[in-house]
Amino acid sequence: MQHFCNVRVSESMEERDRPICPKCGYDQTGEVATWGTQCPTRGICTECGLVFNWSYVMRPELGQVPWYVEHARGLRSFVWRSLRTPFHLILPHRFWKQLDPAKPVSIVRLVLWVILALFIVHTLVAIPNGYNAWIRSSWNWSRVTFQQYQQMHGNYAYAEMLFDGYFYPYLDAIPRPWSQQSSHKWTLDIRRGWHFRVGHSHSPHIVSAGMLLLWSIVLLAIPHTRRLSKLRARHVVRAIILSIFMIAMSYELTHLIRTMYELDWIPRAAFPVLDGLPVMFCWVWLFVFWGCAVHLGWLIRPSRLLIALGTIASILGGTTLSVYIFIITTS
Repeated sequence: MQHFCNVRVSESMEERDRPICPKCGYDQTGEVATWGTQCPTRGICTECGLVFNWSYVMRPELGQVPWYVEHARGLRSFVWRSLRTPFHLILPHRFWKQLDPAKPVSIVRLVLWVILALFIVHTLVAIPNGYNAWIRSSWNWSRVTFQQYQQMHGNYAYAEMLFDGYFYPYLDAIPRPWSQQSSHKWTLDIRRGWHFRVGHSHSPHIVSAGMLLLWSIVLLAIPHTRRLSKLRARHVVRAIILSIFMIAMSYELTHLIRTMYELDWIPRAAFPVLDGLPVMFCWVWLFVFWGCAVHLGWLIRPSRLLIALGTIASILGGTTLSVYIFIITTS
């Protein structure tokens, strides 16, 4: 048994305790075994060429980023970092410069954060969306107020607005009597949205999904690019989850803008410009995000070829998927 840099190194290390390269996962036990009376502070992976600090390999918790939600410890830290992470994520260059391969990865914590954040955002968007759904429903052509409608249907009026806020225009809830003989008992009749369609309004977001899909295939499924990147799958999965978060956010913002326009909260002249901003920003962000991930975050060298392949594939993939969905839905 020997001690180096306040880290205990044993010849019979368990698999989970073995020092590995943070980028490619190459076992560094052989390198550690060559240490004599002292250990170096920095090392170089013979497999992928990554230069790393041995302290981050032996104690990954030392590499935690102070503003990143994936590295949060405790509820207060989680809440505070949940607010800071999106602001750094908007700027991919800044984000990946601080999140190199040596920083620990926690996929479960990241997935939980994305689900919670999107649920909160969708709930906030559901408030005006439910009100808009109530105004546009066929039974409101009689111009009754919501107070009058609530007196007619009781708490089912609130339940309808809440349901429609979350699911309109895909699903539509309408209060109806429990039976023809009982007019004082009500239930919600769940129907397909009366103007539901997958068409022009959804195609920009389908392009974003196709771009993400092709970047994932390039880095995870194609053997040549996998050998070129020499990257652990968990790093790519982290980037995929963050991209899903941004694509979902662009959809929610687009939905909110269109709801506000239908409620006459946005001037007609400004709507064409505002309507396309979220998805256009998402496209540009995806290009920059994955390019910065390859060059700055994962330190892949050479990076130009992989960035070019991924970018071209993402453009073709996004366009192809959008056209394919359009053909299916219109045939």
